[in-house]
Amino acid sequence: MDGHSATGYDTTNVLKAVFGYEEEQMPLYYGSILQFDWVEINAATAAESKAAWALLDKVIDSFARGERVSMVLLQASPFEREGKDELDDDVFKRKQRALMRYFTNRLRAQTLPGWPGEKGWQWVDLCGCLTPRQTPDEGGIKALAPQELQGV
Repeated sequence: MDGHSATGYDTTNVLKAVFGYEEEQMPLYYGSILQFDWVEINAATAAESKAAWALLDKVIDSFARGERVSMVLLQASPFEREGKDELDDDVFKRKQRALMRYFTNRLRAQTLPGWPGEKGWQWVDLCGCLTPRQTPDEGGIKALAPQELQGV
């Protein structure tokens, strides 16, 4: 499974676990989902950082106003985990929690309840109409992997 397919698979599992199967509960019923797979702000100064985050806020706001977008979905994952220098689990979790706090402060992101939140998944409710389950389904609600879809 390539990276793009794995991201879609994970996203589907999180959405179904947190919002369920009923059409009126699913974020897609209210609009598209804006998902950030990768966010990196390489600012040299505090002023550049502030300007970059302000621009990102404007982009999100324009999607919320101009497009029918129900939510922003993101998973906090330190970049070090992506490269060859793997972090040990304690260091990874500490950096992930720091990144989640940062997204909460900068993007008004909320941590999803249950196991998705424990894995760093956060969201921003743009439509004001979504209510995640407080106890997401654990197993059993698995989206089909791309290779499982063949012949369906």
